[in-house]
Amino acid sequence: MRRSAVVAAASLLCILGVSARQHNIDTQKSTLTIYVGKTGAFSGLGHEHEVRAPIQSGTADAGSHPAVEIHVYARTLTSG
Repeated sequence: MRRSAVVAAASLLCILGVSARQHNIDTQKSTLTIYVGKTGAFSGLGHEHEVRAPIQSGTADAGSHPAVEIHVYARTLTSG
């Protein structure tokens, strides 16, 4: 799950370009998607999940200390 979040954050930063200013995430067009895979000794007994939620608010800073902050309501999480 952490790897998917890192990939999503890196992708978002690439889209925004390198800039010192903070950008607001467009909540009307953005969705958080997390892919949960299976691994380890018991992976044959598990299955993969895709969890989605609309982003309620968030910012991305592509400056010298890149960071992404995303807020979602837990009640809006759906599994597909």
